[in-house]
Amino acid sequence: MSMMQAYRTAPVTLNQHMGEDAYQEPYVVREVALLAFIDWKSRLMTPMDGELVNSNARVDIDLHQIIDSDFDKRDTQTISYRDTITISDVKHKIVSIHEPRDFRARYTQVYIA
Repeated sequence: MSMMQAYRTAPVTLNQHMGEDAYQEPYVVREVALLAFIDWKSRLMTPMDGELVNSNARVDIDLHQIIDSDFDKRDTQTISYRDTITISDVKHKIVSIHEPRDFRARYTQVYIA
C-alpha cells in the first residue's frame, strides 16, 4: 500500500462519459465508486481550453489512464475531461488531471470546479 492509499477514505463516484447521441448529448454514463483523498482548497487553474478557472478541490484517486477518444470501449480505470465526479450527491466538472508520483507509486490528481 502506498502512502497516498492510506489517506483515501472519502467515497466519491466517477461518472464516466461513454459517448454522445446525434445532438452531442451524453447518452450513457457509467458510475464507478472510488475511495479518494479530497483537499478542499481554492486554486486558479488553466484547463485545456485556456480559460482561467477557479478549482474548488483536488481529488486524489488510484491511477487512471487519461483518454480523449474511444469512449464506448473504455474500462473503469480510465478518466476523461468529459467525466464528472460526484461528492455527497453534488456533481463537479473536471478542470485538470495530473499523474504525480508518490515515492514509487503513481496516482491521479483530479482538480474539480
